[in-house]
Amino acid sequence: MSRSVLLVACALGVTALGLGISLGSRYAALDEGTVIAAYAERYARETGGRAGDCVGRPGTGRVWLTIRCTGPEPRAYAISRWGNEIDSGALAPGEI
Repeated sequence: MSRSVLLVACALGVTALGLGISLGSRYAALDEGTVIAAYAERYARETGGRAGDCVGRPGTGRVWLTIRCTGPEPRAYAISRWGNEIDSGALAPGEI
């Protein structure tokens, strides 16, 4: 194997390792309370409601958490295990 091929393979390996550690630590550090608080604050900021109007519950299927907010503009957020909002149009009936 030539030296340049070996260097490229090592560089790709180090990059993959760094990405894996970065994403893994983010996944491990994500907890329900932090996610619920973040979406409750988003709700309050966007609607003028209160963060206390929101409650989180375990989801089903691809949905890790379902956060429902009542108040001036009721909303429901479907959250993946990575903390991202899942588009409600992409969910099967009963997932939110």
